[in-house]
Amino acid sequence: MDIQPRVTCLSRSIDFLKNQDPFEQGKKAFQNNDFKTAEAFFTKATKENPSFTLYEFRCSTYEKLNKPDLAYQDAMKMLALNEKCAKGYIRAGRALKKLNQHQKAQKIYNTGKEKVYKDDPLYQILENSCEVKKVAVENMRVVKSEIFASRNRDFLNLLPTEIVHEIVGRLPLKSLCMTASVSKAWRKFINSSPILWRNLDFNSNQRAHKITDQTIRVYAKRGGRHVRSFICMDATSITDTGLKYLAEVRCNRIQQLEITLNNKISGSRFTIFIKTVGSRLTTINLLGTLADSQTIRAILETCINLKSLNLSYCKKIGEKAFNPELVRSKACNLNELCLRDCPAASKEALSYFAIQFPKLVKFDLRNDTDLTITAFESLGNFPDLECIRMNSPKSESNMGRSFEEICVSVASGCTQVREFDMRFGSLLTDNCILALVSQWGDLQVLDLQGNTQLSDVAMQHIGNNCTKLRVLRIGVCPQVTDRGVMLVASPNGCNLLEGIEISQNGNITNASLEAIAEYLPGIIEINIRCCSKINGRAIVNLVLKRGTNLKYLAVEGCVDIAKDAILYARKIIESRGGRVSHIMREGSGRRLFA
Repeated sequence: MDIQPRVTCLSRSIDFLKNQDPFEQGKKAFQNNDFKTAEAFFTKATKENPSFTLYEFRCSTYEKLNKPDLAYQDAMKMLALNEKCAKGYIRAGRALKKLNQHQKAQKIYNTGKEKVYKDDPLYQILENSCEVKKVAVENMRVVKSEIFASRNRDFLNLLPTEIVHEIVGRLPLKSLCMTASVSKAWRKFINSSPILWRNLDFNSNQRAHKITDQTIRVYAKRGGRHVRSFICMDATSITDTGLKYLAEVRCNRIQQLEITLNNKISGSRFTIFIKTVGSRLTTINLLGTLADSQTIRAILETCINLKSLNLSYCKKIGEKAFNPELVRSKACNLNELCLRDCPAASKEALSYFAIQFPKLVKFDLRNDTDLTITAFESLGNFPDLECIRMNSPKSESNMGRSFEEICVSVASGCTQVREFDMRFGSLLTDNCILALVSQWGDLQVLDLQGNTQLSDVAMQHIGNNCTKLRVLRIGVCPQVTDRGVMLVASPNGCNLLEGIEISQNGNITNASLEAIAEYLPGIIEINIRCCSKINGRAIVNLVLKRGTNLKYLAVEGCVDIAKDAILYARKIIESRGGRVSHIMREGSGRRLFA
């Protein structure tokens, strides 16, 4: 009888049964790294016939699938079936570690160390896990204690008071209030500090237009008598009430008051405030407000330490506000006076200023209504004057002297002028410039825009005498040509120039830019707007030589400059934080590069 066919049939039956067994199918899937399929088969097998081996395989599968919570459950089922097995404790501890339950894992390891036989092959692994965990727990305890201790280190107590004031004092006012809510100690320190609330600068966060009367009340109450400065530019929402709150705290140590572009605070309220707390004021800026003649009288009679006064665009100030017969001024130390577009800047007022403010250093008289030649001549009465800003004076009939002679008188009277600004007129001639610059050897800023009588001869005088000149503006001077620019930008000329403006001049060509690029190594700003004869080659040459220094280049209206030359200038200058100002017109300019 042949039994071989029967054996073959029996083995096939066994293989068939194995293939139908979910545990065997799960093992096969596990070996093929198909863990999701293995999980399904192991789960099916545990429902039919749960065993220690099944839970072990499924626990391992859960670890591979990064399911530590399910792996921990199967590990505990393994221990329920055999509490002497080291595998169950190791797998349970491993799962708890992944769940960040380190203390519970330590307990599992300790329990396993007590119940597992010492001759178990995995006992040593279990014992090592306990030792490592002890070290880790101890290290963690030390780290936690150090972190806790560092959190309780208050730098207010650790650092010197001067340094704490320097750190906290750099915060904007809003952040300073928020810092005061950190703790009682911080609140007490910040609120009682005589230094932190000295400077109420609402422009530090650029939101002064949102400041209200209530805001001023809160900060003024915190600062109290310690307030040294109150700065609120573009303060459109502040009314008389806000300034009243500031006066009520008796901040009579205030030294700087700057409230600008406000039409809600009346002149009478300014007057009351100045009389109440203004005795120590050194700087007053009321640009664009409703300050009136009574306000000026209060300032001059109260502020004996006044150094700077800005009343630009204050239209309610009359011409006789500074009349010494009506006002007994105590502000004899005034250095800076700005009366731009202010009715007080009249011919008569200048004669008052010479009496009341003999120490003036900076004088801004740019006005809608041109001053007369006589007013300009009175500037010679200020020997310490360093800055003069005014429009070209208006000619007068029956003048005994020419304007050139008057320029000689002014220049000899105030020899320390470093900045001179006289724009848009026809009185300044080449000889006038010679008379001025020959006396002003320290001149650094010269603005002569719109003076139609100036020619290349005036530029020659500037180049020969103003060796310290930093800024020169000669835009809209139609008689100035390339020769004049080259006389300024020359080896023996103003080679310290950092900014030059020669805009709106049809005589300027590439030669001027070439001279600037060659002889002005420190040039930073150039304005050549509407110079139609300049083309892209001069721009490229300028950028190649001075592109590393240039911060600003204005070329609007230069229609002959190639588009790609502008793009090249932008690439070089703007990569270093500068700016090229140009309105690109479609089809304008010839192409420079092929």
